[in-house]
Amino acid sequence: MTKWFFLFTAIAIAIPTFCQTPVEGHKYDVVSIKGNPAGGNQFFIDDRPGPRFVANKVPLRLLLRRAFRLQDSQIPTYASSSGKAA
Repeated sequence: MTKWFFLFTAIAIAIPTFCQTPVEGHKYDVVSIKGNPAGGNQFFIDDRPGPRFVANKVPLRLLLRRAFRLQDSQIPTYASSSGKAA
């Protein structure tokens, strides 16, 4: 009986170990959005092919439209505010 118990336990441990798919590196997204104290109307979007997207002085509303392919009516009104309490 002990022999069968150890055999069953070894199989129960081995099956999940060998059935897992290997991980091919880490895949995650990181975003950092900061307010622009300088103001100004000119903005810059660097959208070259590759894993990096850089945008400077771009309104949040435009970033949301571009990222999620939304229309202006689909974006909440608070996305247009300056973020400062009245």
